[in-house]
Amino acid sequence: MAKIQDFVLLKSAELALANNATHFTLAGSADATRRSYITTPTTHNTTVSSYGRHSGAYQRNIGGGTYDGIYSGSARINTTTNHGSIIPVIKPGMDVFVTIFKIPTNRTPRPNMINAQGIYNSIAPRLIK
Repeated sequence: MAKIQDFVLLKSAELALANNATHFTLAGSADATRRSYITTPTTHNTTVSSYGRHSGAYQRNIGGGTYDGIYSGSARINTTTNHGSIIPVIKPGMDVFVTIFKIPTNRTPRPNMINAQGIYNSIAPRLIK
């Protein structure tokens, strides 16, 4: 949460400085965190293995042709199902109401006013890369 607050202060300072203001106040805020989910698909994997053998014990006449012995075999089919996952995604955010002020150098700002240049100088080096 501290990083969000730093971004809010930095953006407020940038807004004030861009409008030739010297100070700002945070008049109010509201949580703007967004929550969503990513669902991965269900997958199925099927493998087949087979085995066959021939035994030459006798001859058979099938459909006009002669075949030696007995043919036998087996097959094994295995299907594995991996059910999808539900992954929560949280994107933190904050809506803030900012009031900006241009205080002349010969006047003292109110105690609740925040120095825009001071905030920018202290936070920008950490957040802007």
